[in-house]
Amino acid sequence: MKIGIKILAPLYIIMMLASCHDNINKKLEMTDGCLDRNKVDSAYNILKHINPDNLDGDANIALYTLLNTKTKYIKYIPVKNDSIDYAIFYYKQNGPERRLAEAYNYKAMTLYFDRGKKKQAIEYLKKAETIALKTADAKLIHKIYDNICTVNFWSNHYNIALEYGLKALSVAHNIKDTASVAYDLLYISNAYSELKMDNKAMEYYLKAFSYSKYYDKLNQTILLGNIGEYYFEKGNTQKAEEFLTKALKESHTAYVYTVVADMYIKKGKYVKAEEIMAKAPKTTNDFELLKKLSTLYNLNRKSKNYVKALGTADSIIELNKKIDNAREHDNLNDIQAKYDREIMAQNFKSHIIYMIGALLLLSLLIVLLIFRQKYRNSKTQHDIIQNRLLINEYKKRISKMENAKDNSVSKISHLEKKINVLENKESKALYNGKQCYESILANNTIVNWSAKDLNDFIDYYKFKDLPFVSSLDDEYRKLSPKQYLYLIMVNAMNKDEATVEKIMAVSNVTIRSMKSRIKAKKVYHPSVQ
Repeated sequence: MKIGIKILAPLYIIMMLASCHDNINKKLEMTDGCLDRNKVDSAYNILKHINPDNLDGDANIALYTLLNTKTKYIKYIPVKNDSIDYAIFYYKQNGPERRLAEAYNYKAMTLYFDRGKKKQAIEYLKKAETIALKTADAKLIHKIYDNICTVNFWSNHYNIALEYGLKALSVAHNIKDTASVAYDLLYISNAYSELKMDNKAMEYYLKAFSYSKYYDKLNQTILLGNIGEYYFEKGNTQKAEEFLTKALKESHTAYVYTVVADMYIKKGKYVKAEEIMAKAPKTTNDFELLKKLSTLYNLNRKSKNYVKALGTADSIIELNKKIDNAREHDNLNDIQAKYDREIMAQNFKSHIIYMIGALLLLSLLIVLLIFRQKYRNSKTQHDIIQNRLLINEYKKRISKMENAKDNSVSKISHLEKKINVLENKESKALYNGKQCYESILANNTIVNWSAKDLNDFIDYYKFKDLPFVSSLDDEYRKLSPKQYLYLIMVNAMNKDEATVEKIMAVSNVTIRSMKSRIKAKKVYHPSVQ
């Protein structure tokens, strides 16, 4: 079945290419889809059938240059031109931001791998990160984090490499990308190793070991060699041999050979160590070369071949100088710090916007609640007044019937039932106000009253003596609840000032001040003739 699928896939692509010969958009969509599904060879084959001269429209040219650069990068085909700059220019002007972040990302990685321009690479990667974070495209963010980790690691900025390795691992777990989890564990363990945090490095090497099937032979060899070296450094030569033997079976790297040689040197088997070093393949980077020179220096010193040891020591010094100079020249910290500040500012701005939005929403809710409460209070008061008018009307009717000696028991009983229903409704609506009124009658203090208690008391008193409260509204403007209370107690309930002071829990001075403020609120002030 798998063979059939492999045969049908190319046939399908050929048929699509034939039927859509002039449809550039369709071919670009197919290429994009193939890359999304990791069908890189299929994408490359489609791109080869697109003649760049036939591209029409800026959008198609931009997408073609992006997909072409992306495909070549994934296939390890060097990209020595700046054609992707067209995609950057177009997407910067027209969007979408996801495409712009992608273009920055592949611009960065081709600069790094194909031209060795680390500073420019990291600057484009930081631009890509800033934009990608706005898109919330987890796969794209993960890819950029991985690349920032890689460039920093090989530029000897291990702390930053570790930071981005951990970020990438978190995203990989979230999107459930197991292969990415595998490689992120490897990046993190290597960063810890270079930072001389051996126990943390080993913790992540062992986690990575359970994902061995996701690594190619070279990475499997390096992983096994690293675990073997860790056990060797800790003095567990049996475990070290076990992993190093597996490493040599997987693939031959200079690093693994040097670790095996170190083991023989420690055992005093210098001839065997020399044989191993003679078989070691060429080093592929400064890290492997430094490791190889260190092993050779140790071997020559232990074998008492001091002339060779001295020559090797000089080579180590020169290599360290070269690495230090490169590290100083390729100091990426300032560039990254600049973009990190921009990301922080971007996040801060987003938080401020969210906070302002939340405050506006909260303010709107508060306003709505106030209006709702005012509406309910107004409706309650309206209902009470309406009920009171009906009650008075029904009482008048009953009185007329009794005076006219119309002793229709059923009619009077019916009206009395209506009055009871209305009075029950009133008592429920005004229950708290009635309690407050009775408390004032008993000369109890209002010191523990809330604003609601004051308002409920006034509403209840309107029910009891609406003409009096209406006269206050006519005589004064904008009385406060406490001023209403004072006037009701003094003028309607006939309480003396000493009792009022006790009820309101205030001094005589406060009462005088309140009277003065009430007097100032008279509609027709005495001073006005």
